[in-house]
Amino acid sequence: MTIKDISLNLTEDRRDTLQELINVAMGQAGASLASHMETFIDLSVPVISMVNRDQLAADMSEEATLEPSQELVSAIRQGFYEGSNPKGIRGEAIAVFGERCYLRLAELLHVDTVPSPQLERELLLEATNTLTSSCMNGIADQLEVELDYSAPSMLGQQVYGYNLLDFDKIEWDFCLRIQVHYSESGGFMCNLFLLLTNPALAQLFTLTDKLLEDLEGDFQ
Repeated sequence: MTIKDISLNLTEDRRDTLQELINVAMGQAGASLASHMETFIDLSVPVISMVNRDQLAADMSEEATLEPSQELVSAIRQGFYEGSNPKGIRGEAIAVFGERCYLRLAELLHVDTVPSPQLERELLLEATNTLTSSCMNGIADQLEVELDYSAPSMLGQQVYGYNLLDFDKIEWDFCLRIQVHYSESGGFMCNLFLLLTNPALAQLFTLTDKLLEDLEGDFQ
């Protein structure tokens, strides 16, 4: 199956339904991050699209700050899955942070420790866990499924975006990419990517179809 074939399965109704539930979930994640950081967090409209590996690599390189940039980035990955259903929803979240985000995090969280690579890892791991769990729990609740999470791990620290993905370790040719940009007036910025591939996409579309049917039934 090609990316064109699977893209045909992302019908307008499915895209609209996904957009609505993701808007809610991403908003919840932003509110959780804002509470964690005790500051106002702005977020973009989530973007949903089918992408291949080359397109995703370009995303990682150019969209950490929503524009082409030579800035170094750090990224955390965290897997999510239906523990009770091997064929259910599963994928991974990747949070890409701007070069100096950890310094802003340290400031907002009143961290007195001298900034260091270890401190950066700890702050970004915590922020990613807050974003991912809040967002995915928001999606799971609306789809009436339960998700488990792997421990977040560092994908790259202070590297150029095009070095984040190791193509030799990617077993898929294309995926459904959901992306939202979070930012804060003091310089914090993060792009959160949710990536889902087959066979999880088939289950996701089944669940969104059921959600749409239930919503339509409520208005009849």
